[in-house]
This record gives sequence, structure tokens and C-alpha cells, in this order.
Amino acid sequence: MLKNTIKKVYVIKTFLINITNKLGYIIQIVVCVEEEIIGYMTCWINKKQDWDIYITLEIGNIYVKKEYRNNGIGSKLIEKAKNICSENDIRVMEIKVLYDNESAKRFYKKHNLKEYMITQYLKI
Repeated sequence: MLKNTIKKVYVIKTFLINITNKLGYIIQIVVCVEEEIIGYMTCWINKKQDWDIYITLEIGNIYVKKEYRNNGIGSKLIEKAKNICSENDIRVMEIKVLYDNESAKRFYKKHNLKEYMITQYLKI
């Protein structure tokens, strides 16, 4: 029942914030049911630097309220990110995921994102 309701009433609003420094553009996308924000995604378009091969769209975070999960909202956000890539001739989309966040890794794999890099750190 909830799944069908979400498909009918969700609204995605996109806010583009022009940052004049080297980061490029920050994009905030929110998903609303009526007036309630039930999810969001923050991403940015990284300008190509001399050492970069491609301009990238980096997803900083993606979130859907627990009671609205498994209704396709996260998938709609990923599709919106892919559309932003297509509209801006961006060929690479990336997101960082904690190594033990298995549900997020499954979600991104379902959307054809592949593991590419491992970040290592040292707590001091």
C-alpha cells in the first residue's frame, strides 16, 4: 500500500548552488511527501583538473527516512543523479561507502556502481 502511495505523491526538488571555487557546483535534491522532507541527496560536480581524466559527479550523501525505505525513493535519487550526468556530459559518478555498510554496497551495486578504490586511514 505505501509503495503505491509514494509513487503517486513524491516530489523531487533540485537546488543548484554555484560555488565559485574549484569544487564546481553543489546540488541538493530533496524528496517530499506533501510538505515533509523524507529523503535527500547531496552531490557536486567536480571541475576537471589537469590530472583528472573526467569531470565527475560525486554523491556526498543519500538518505531516506527509515519508514519510507524500500519504496524506490533511493533509486529515484540515483536516477536523478544519472540524469544530471547525462545533461552535463559527465561520464563518471562516484560515492564513498564505509567498508562494513553492506546494505549500501548492495544498493549501489544494484544500480551498476562498481568498487574502484579503497581508502586507508590511520587514527592518531
